[in-house]
Amino acid sequence: MYTVMKQLDYVIERCAAAMNAGIPILYLETDDMSLLDALLRSERLLPYWCNDCDEGWKQLGEVDKAARVRPENVAIFNGSLTSYFKDVNNTTEATTYTRTSFVPGYTGFQYLRTGVRGGVPQVIAVRNYRSDDSTAKTLERLVSEHLSAMPGDSILRSFIILQSPVVSLPAGIEPYVEVITVPHLDDKEIAEIICDFAEREHEERPYPRLLDSMTLNFRGFMRSKIEQMLRKILLECGTLSDTSVEEVSLHIISEEKKQMLQKSGLLRNRELGDKEASGLEQIKDWITKRKENFENAIEGKRDWDLNAPKGVLVSGVPGTGKSLLAEETARILGIPLIQMDMGSLQSKFHGESEQNMRRLISLAEALSPCVLWIDEIEKAFAGVKGSGEADGGTTMRSFGTFLTWMQDKKAPCFIFATANDVSSLPSEFLRRGRFDQKFFTFMPTKEECRSIFRSIIGGKDGRTVHLFDPEVFKDEYLDELLSFCGQKGKFMTGADIEGIVSDAKFLVYLDTRSHANHVQTSYAYMAQPFKKALKAAVLDARTYGETDMDKVVECLLLLGKEQFVPSSATNVVDISKVNARRMEIPPFEGTPNGYDELLYKKIKETLEELKSERYPQYRNI
Repeated sequence: MYTVMKQLDYVIERCAAAMNAGIPILYLETDDMSLLDALLRSERLLPYWCNDCDEGWKQLGEVDKAARVRPENVAIFNGSLTSYFKDVNNTTEATTYTRTSFVPGYTGFQYLRTGVRGGVPQVIAVRNYRSDDSTAKTLERLVSEHLSAMPGDSILRSFIILQSPVVSLPAGIEPYVEVITVPHLDDKEIAEIICDFAEREHEERPYPRLLDSMTLNFRGFMRSKIEQMLRKILLECGTLSDTSVEEVSLHIISEEKKQMLQKSGLLRNRELGDKEASGLEQIKDWITKRKENFENAIEGKRDWDLNAPKGVLVSGVPGTGKSLLAEETARILGIPLIQMDMGSLQSKFHGESEQNMRRLISLAEALSPCVLWIDEIEKAFAGVKGSGEADGGTTMRSFGTFLTWMQDKKAPCFIFATANDVSSLPSEFLRRGRFDQKFFTFMPTKEECRSIFRSIIGGKDGRTVHLFDPEVFKDEYLDELLSFCGQKGKFMTGADIEGIVSDAKFLVYLDTRSHANHVQTSYAYMAQPFKKALKAAVLDARTYGETDMDKVVECLLLLGKEQFVPSSATNVVDISKVNARRMEIPPFEGTPNGYDELLYKKIKETLEELKSERYPQYRNI
């Protein structure tokens, strides 16, 4: 139950248990170097000793500590066990290391043996540990000494503590190492750090809403980094209790999170683009209803036992706005959009891919609240089912780590995963509880196509509306164009529409520039020339509905089988009534308008063709 235990208490308890079990090497998997100092300062792992010239080795008492006598059974190395080491010395208070003495050429094992010969248990700690050949030999020698020691030998009460964010061990000593993954500070600890700092530095206490906001946004940061940011806030605002502090604190924390992203190499910050996800109102409404839960995550959990939403899986036809929906989700929730770089997770070295996954998860939690976008997740975990043979199970273990985190995560990190082909995803991924909801995007209806055309032509916030004849935005104008598309079998995705508009604009531009005596018009794109260009672009285009309708139908059957719900309020086919096993779709129930009926007819024809190929007994029925 370490979730209710303070971070340092948890680490001390795990270390003490390992030491009592006779494990000679403890490995703290964390990037918080100050935690190692706090662990040793606590004196809860072993008492301090010094080597007195007259009395020999003796345990330090309160008088010795008051006199700032240096303990000599604890040493801190930086990086490896083969360089200079830092002794513990008390100069300001009984449990603070400040003075450093360096002994050149004095290895960790030599230091360890010096104390052990006096019958005194020793602890050697290594900050930011990095493995090298000499350090590996030191660790192997310690293990060997432990194995060959007689009962009661002080070597059995001596240990090495390594600290590093990435576990890296010499081959062969793994059974003699206890790896302790350090949990993040919980909300109660973070709030305590904030209040202690405010009272110590400015004799004040943040008001409750500010405290909740700062606690939420400080999640994932270590104590020293939290205090650094609090100092920045205090310097800029002069207080930690004014209403203006919240905006300043969010800006400072946001900048620090961007720094974390740049240094990680595992995640990327995505700026929200100018394009809008037209249509798809059902998923937008679903996300909007959960915005307040994100803004008040701590209060929701404390007062209502309500967890922040886990996230959504969005699948469907390529080019139908899944990536734009990721940006729209971040825009609605008012939180940063972070994209997972799955390529950076893979490593040729054994074990590093799994460690990278754990680092990525830790970083995502540190950056929360955020939207974590995993684009084409089926490619990210490609080959999970057969990875045991292909890569020694690395992909499977990484996948398992990610699934467990998705199920158990407490941080307000909203996962937005997209997939073009859910058939390659293992069934565990689609199980209820991984995501709050599974949405699908399909071929847009006539109404949605009109909305997409208007959105692309007018630009974000109407920035390019002034370039077009107002006639272009009218329903009658776009309905005629869409009827033309339907008759020609040019059924379009949003990506197709964007390409068609771009090509049409270019055709108008070329035509205008080719006429030397061109007469200046009221708009760059007049209604009739632009419609002519649009139709020409449609005829030249190879739309997804024209070339890949078989994939559209297979996608519809698969998503219907996996119980995905539509992102749009209206669809050409009601997916809830699709019978994937019998390859049957319900009759057309939409409003007769030409385009939608022709699209449904094409889907139905393609379905019958696939059904005939797959089940010859249905042929000619």
